[in-house]
Amino acid sequence: MKQRGLPVSELRTAYPANPLPLLTRWTAGAAADVDAEIAAGSLLPHEIEPRNRTHIALGRLLGKLFPQWLSGEFAAATRIAEQLGENGVLLTPGLAQLPPRAGKWHRRSWIRNITANLKFAPTVSVWNLLGFPAGVTHDPATGAPVQVVAAPGRDDLVVRVMG
Repeated sequence: MKQRGLPVSELRTAYPANPLPLLTRWTAGAAADVDAEIAAGSLLPHEIEPRNRTHIALGRLLGKLFPQWLSGEFAAATRIAEQLGENGVLLTPGLAQLPPRAGKWHRRSWIRNITANLKFAPTVSVWNLLGFPAGVTHDPATGAPVQVVAAPGRDDLVVRVMG
């Protein structure tokens, strides 16, 4: 960004302190999508992998227990949007560590899949769940993955920076 002549400053973001609302929104959203596909006849329940059945069941349960977390704004999202302003973008590492080795992950439990994914890519989904446009590209100099995040409604900034 500096090499392009753009101003760059360091920003410490305030990720949500409680991950349960994000977990609720994520799993309940997946459950709602699957339920709609089953109702439409485009998916049969027995076709769903066991780890995904766990995800869906958890989403149904959390959605019933915490319906207030299924919509609305998160305080952290409001703070981050204010920090970014109209034209700011946030650049973060795309990965926290190398991804897990390839294997038969579809046969492993939901918790093993989630744990593995959270170790190597802990923040990628957070932005989408908070309502921020985000994408991952690579640093042309190093090839390292870089996540680009902009304020809600500023998808164009993400695309321009990634372009």
